[in-house]
Amino acid sequence: MRTVNEIKNIYIEKDLENSLIANNIRERASAEHKISYIDDPKELLSHFRQHGERESKENLLLYSNKGDFFSSCPGTDGMVCCQYFVLNLGQGCLYDCHYCYLQGHLNNSLLSIFGNFEDLFAKIAEHTKNKNIHFRIGTGEYADSLALEPLTGQSTALVNYFSHHPNATLELKTKSSNVEELLDLDHRNNTVVSWSLNPKAIIDLVEEGTASLPERLAAAKKVVEAGYKIGFHLDPLIYFKK
Repeated sequence: MRTVNEIKNIYIEKDLENSLIANNIRERASAEHKISYIDDPKELLSHFRQHGERESKENLLLYSNKGDFFSSCPGTDGMVCCQYFVLNLGQGCLYDCHYCYLQGHLNNSLLSIFGNFEDLFAKIAEHTKNKNIHFRIGTGEYADSLALEPLTGQSTALVNYFSHHPNATLELKTKSSNVEELLDLDHRNNTVVSWSLNPKAIIDLVEEGTASLPERLAAAKKVVEAGYKIGFHLDPLIYFKK
């Protein structure tokens, strides 16, 4: 499985230098990680759009999201919407699944994550507070939920936050086995950890850099033993001859 050791350069927006995620990164980074502080993330994003190597997974940017963190699942035409909501924590994936829409959707190779979690928490509260319905809220739409967890601690922060919100369930979707950070958290059954699964032949052929099938199942066993609910997504379904 590809790990955060692939990352060599970490760029942190100066306004986020003392943020929760920046502190996590400094505490967890190894000597192999070079950390730089930048004034304008737009300049760096523009540089990587023009000059970045498309296949590189060596560069990570932490910056502020000026847009919306929170959106409704777009659903499917002709189907009843399931009222699922999506949290956007960044863009770009450490893995390289051949079928993933991100392969053609993103216009640069820079892995980017958002660090203004105070704004994120405010958005979640705005949507869920004092509402008499149960919210299903998931991450993993634009990046794997746990691929960068050993370095960033983003999902750990979310699990801790959702543990105090009984009218919302957080879902973390992943193809990794990075669950160690989650095992000792007081999640209060408000988080579901789920995996996308395929047969070993498909994982080996088209899910580059991801955890193997036995690694994913072993990780699922660990989080079940830690009291989490789990989910399995058979997505996408790929026809192949055995």
